[in-house]
Amino acid sequence: MGVSVALEAVSSLIVLPEDPAKKAKTEQAVNFLKQYVASENSLKEIKDRLNGLLGMLELPPGPRDKLKWLAAEGKAEKKYIQRWNDLRNAHVHPKLTDLQKPDASSYQTQLDRIHSVQVLLCQVTYHLIGYNGPFTDWAEEQYPDKQFPLGTPQATKVE
Repeated sequence: MGVSVALEAVSSLIVLPEDPAKKAKTEQAVNFLKQYVASENSLKEIKDRLNGLLGMLELPPGPRDKLKWLAAEGKAEKKYIQRWNDLRNAHVHPKLTDLQKPDASSYQTQLDRIHSVQVLLCQVTYHLIGYNGPFTDWAEEQYPDKQFPLGTPQATKVE
Protein backbone atom coordinates (compact mmCIF):
# COMPACT_ATOMS: atom_id res chain seq x y z
CA MET A 1 0.00 0.00 0.00
CA GLY A 2 2.86 2.37 0.83
CA VAL A 3 4.36 2.31 -2.65
CA SER A 4 0.91 2.99 -4.15
CA VAL A 5 0.41 6.02 -1.93
CA ALA A 6 3.93 7.23 -2.70
CA LEU A 7 3.15 7.05 -6.42
CA GLU A 8 -0.01 9.10 -5.92
CA ALA A 9 1.91 11.70 -3.92
CA VAL A 10 4.72 12.03 -6.45
CA SER A 11 2.31 12.07 -9.41
CA SER A 12 0.55 15.05 -7.81
CA LEU A 13 3.65 17.05 -8.78
CA ILE A 14 3.01 16.48 -12.49
CA VAL A 15 1.64 19.53 -14.25
CA LEU A 16 -0.48 18.71 -17.29
CA PRO A 17 -0.72 21.10 -20.20
CA GLU A 18 -3.81 23.28 -19.93
CA ASP A 19 -6.65 23.00 -22.42
CA PRO A 20 -8.82 26.10 -21.93
CA ALA A 21 -11.39 24.95 -24.51
CA LYS A 22 -11.87 21.59 -22.77
CA LYS A 23 -12.07 23.30 -19.36
CA ALA A 24 -14.71 25.76 -20.60
CA LYS A 25 -16.71 22.95 -22.21
CA THR A 26 -16.64 20.94 -18.97
CA GLU A 27 -17.71 23.94 -16.87
CA GLN A 28 -20.57 24.66 -19.27
CA ALA A 29 -21.78 21.05 -19.16
CA VAL A 30 -21.52 20.87 -15.35
CA ASN A 31 -23.41 24.14 -14.90
CA PHE A 32 -26.13 22.98 -17.29
CA LEU A 33 -26.54 19.70 -15.40
CA LYS A 34 -26.57 21.45 -12.00
CA GLN A 35 -29.35 23.75 -13.23
CA TYR A 36 -31.27 20.73 -14.49
CA VAL A 37 -30.85 18.92 -11.17
CA ALA A 38 -32.00 22.02 -9.26
CA SER A 39 -35.14 22.37 -11.40
CA GLU A 40 -36.14 18.70 -11.51
CA ASN A 41 -38.41 17.83 -8.57
CA SER A 42 -38.01 14.09 -9.09
CA LEU A 43 -34.29 14.47 -8.22
CA LYS A 44 -34.95 16.34 -4.97
CA GLU A 45 -34.00 13.35 -2.78
CA ILE A 46 -30.57 12.92 -4.38
CA LYS A 47 -29.85 16.54 -5.40
CA ASP A 48 -26.93 17.00 -2.98
CA ARG A 49 -25.30 13.74 -4.03
CA LEU A 50 -25.66 14.56 -7.73
CA ASN A 51 -24.22 18.04 -7.24
CA GLY A 52 -21.28 16.52 -5.37
CA LEU A 53 -20.62 14.07 -8.18
CA LEU A 54 -20.88 16.83 -10.77
CA GLY A 55 -18.47 18.94 -8.75
CA MET A 56 -15.89 16.17 -9.05
CA LEU A 57 -15.78 16.86 -12.78
CA GLU A 58 -14.42 20.32 -12.01
CA LEU A 59 -11.54 19.06 -9.86
CA PRO A 60 -8.01 19.08 -11.23
CA PRO A 61 -6.80 15.85 -12.85
CA GLY A 62 -5.95 13.06 -10.43
CA PRO A 63 -3.21 10.43 -10.48
CA ARG A 64 -4.93 8.22 -13.05
CA ASP A 65 -5.31 11.09 -15.51
CA LYS A 66 -1.72 12.18 -15.01
CA LEU A 67 -0.34 8.66 -15.42
CA LYS A 68 -2.46 8.15 -18.53
CA TRP A 69 -1.01 11.37 -19.97
CA LEU A 70 2.54 10.23 -19.13
CA ALA A 71 1.91 6.91 -20.91
CA ALA A 72 0.67 8.75 -24.01
CA GLU A 73 3.87 10.83 -23.88
CA GLY A 74 6.06 7.69 -23.70
CA LYS A 75 7.11 8.40 -20.14
CA ALA A 76 5.27 5.65 -18.25
CA GLU A 77 4.37 2.08 -19.11
CA LYS A 78 0.68 1.28 -19.40
CA LYS A 79 1.13 -2.23 -17.99
CA TYR A 80 2.69 -0.77 -14.85
CA ILE A 81 -0.15 1.72 -14.48
CA GLN A 82 -2.58 -1.22 -14.61
CA ARG A 83 -0.55 -3.08 -11.99
CA TRP A 84 -0.57 0.02 -9.77
CA ASN A 85 -4.35 0.14 -10.15
CA ASP A 86 -4.61 -3.58 -9.29
CA LEU A 87 -2.32 -3.22 -6.27
CA ARG A 88 -4.14 -0.15 -4.99
CA ASN A 89 -7.63 -1.59 -5.48
CA ALA A 90 -6.75 -4.87 -3.75
CA HIS A 91 -6.04 -2.86 -0.60
CA VAL A 92 -8.37 0.13 -0.87
CA HIS A 93 -11.40 -1.63 -2.42
CA PRO A 94 -10.82 -5.32 -1.64
CA LYS A 95 -13.04 -8.07 -2.96
CA LEU A 96 -13.67 -11.22 -0.93
CA THR A 97 -10.94 -13.04 -2.88
CA ASP A 98 -8.46 -10.30 -1.87
CA LEU A 99 -9.16 -11.10 1.77
CA GLN A 100 -8.45 -14.84 1.53
CA LYS A 101 -5.32 -16.30 3.09
CA PRO A 102 -2.61 -15.77 0.46
CA ASP A 103 -0.88 -18.68 -1.22
CA ALA A 104 2.54 -18.68 -2.92
CA SER A 105 1.04 -17.58 -6.23
CA SER A 106 -0.77 -14.59 -4.74
CA TYR A 107 2.39 -13.55 -2.88
CA GLN A 108 4.27 -13.57 -6.19
CA THR A 109 1.51 -11.56 -7.87
CA GLN A 110 1.69 -8.94 -5.12
CA LEU A 111 5.49 -8.77 -5.32
CA ASP A 112 5.30 -8.36 -9.11
CA ARG A 113 2.80 -5.53 -8.66
CA ILE A 114 4.97 -3.83 -6.04
CA HIS A 115 8.05 -4.03 -8.28
CA SER A 116 6.04 -2.65 -11.20
CA VAL A 117 4.85 0.29 -9.13
CA GLN A 118 8.41 0.94 -7.96
CA VAL A 119 9.54 1.17 -11.60
CA LEU A 120 6.54 3.37 -12.42
CA LEU A 121 7.50 5.62 -9.51
CA CYS A 122 10.99 5.91 -11.01
CA GLN A 123 9.52 6.75 -14.43
CA VAL A 124 7.38 9.52 -12.92
CA THR A 125 10.42 10.83 -11.08
CA TYR A 126 12.49 10.75 -14.29
CA HIS A 127 9.83 12.87 -15.96
CA LEU A 128 9.75 15.33 -13.08
CA ILE A 129 13.52 15.85 -12.98
CA GLY A 130 13.91 15.88 -16.77
CA TYR A 131 16.05 12.74 -16.90
CA ASN A 132 16.92 11.22 -20.28
CA GLY A 133 18.99 8.07 -20.37
CA PRO A 134 19.26 4.42 -19.43
CA PHE A 135 17.58 2.73 -16.49
CA THR A 136 17.15 -0.84 -15.31
CA ASP A 137 13.62 -2.22 -15.26
CA TRP A 138 13.52 -4.20 -12.04
CA ALA A 139 9.94 -5.33 -12.69
CA GLU A 140 10.70 -7.40 -15.81
CA GLU A 141 12.39 -10.76 -15.96
CA GLN A 142 16.16 -10.57 -16.38
CA TYR A 143 16.05 -6.85 -15.44
CA PRO A 144 16.52 -5.35 -18.90
CA ASP A 145 18.11 -1.98 -19.46
CA LYS A 146 15.74 0.50 -21.08
CA GLN A 147 15.93 4.05 -22.29
CA PHE A 148 13.95 6.96 -20.84
CA PRO A 149 11.82 8.42 -22.29
CA LEU A 150 10.36 5.14 -23.45
CA GLY A 151 9.66 4.21 -27.04
CA THR A 152 13.21 4.22 -28.32
CA PRO A 153 14.21 1.10 -30.31
CA GLN A 154 16.18 -0.25 -27.32
CA ALA A 155 13.21 0.17 -24.94
CA THR A 156 10.70 -1.54 -27.22
CA LYS A 157 12.95 -4.38 -28.42
CA VAL A 158 11.29 -7.77 -27.92
CA GLU A 159 13.53 -10.71 -27.08
